[in-house]
Amino acid sequence: MVKTAAILAAGWGSRLGELTEHTPKGLLEVGGKPLLQRSVEQLKAAGVEQIIIGTGYCAHVIEEFFADESAVECVRLNRYRDVQSMYTLRGLREKLSADFLLLEGDLLYDPRALAEVLSDDRADVILAAEVSDTDDAVLLEVDVASNLINMSKHRSDLGSVAGELVGITKLSQETYREMCIFAERHLAFHADMFYEEALIEMAAQRPLPVRVVADLAWCEIDNRDHLERAMVEVWPKIEAQIAVPVQ
Repeated sequence: MVKTAAILAAGWGSRLGELTEHTPKGLLEVGGKPLLQRSVEQLKAAGVEQIIIGTGYCAHVIEEFFADESAVECVRLNRYRDVQSMYTLRGLREKLSADFLLLEGDLLYDPRALAEVLSDDRADVILAAEVSDTDDAVLLEVDVASNLINMSKHRSDLGSVAGELVGITKLSQETYREMCIFAERHLAFHADMFYEEALIEMAAQRPLPVRVVADLAWCEIDNRDHLERAMVEVWPKIEAQIAVPVQ
């Protein structure tokens, strides 16, 4: 059972304008609760005991927010404006000594997403959902065994589309270590590397299973349209699922 999670929450959130002028986007509220708080609560409820949050922009705000949460440790990355998610993920390597869940910090998701990944016995699992019609979606191409071949925001880059990247991935130590080695070879001249690029590289070396979950309520929040969709469409669906009694 995976007991550790890493959340990438260093981003600037510039596409949200004044909403993130003094607040990181991970602390924007949907359904009366900040995204990161809800994610931490869901991770703990799923049995995760250690949650490492990689911070950067407005790091002190996140640190203060979770100051009394013993399960959370914030790791501050002082460089965040000209880098991307793989820089942050690599920066957490001293804290990640076991297999872990990797989550993006701007996600709103049904707790079922965690259950789907954690219940999978495979060491590495990339969670995917059915393709939505939202902008900025990362689309996945897989082989006949449902292992990752490629991913892109452009359909034309892919031979076929199996699903849409959710932003919740189970990573083995072996895969994470190789991702960091790959990043170290490139970050000097490519510091704006996304962790998805490292996953694509790993997929050429080892099977990376993709688990596509039907009817999953979730979204990431990168801009105002995403935020509106989260509030009007996605959160009501999640709230309805949570309200259903366990049989």
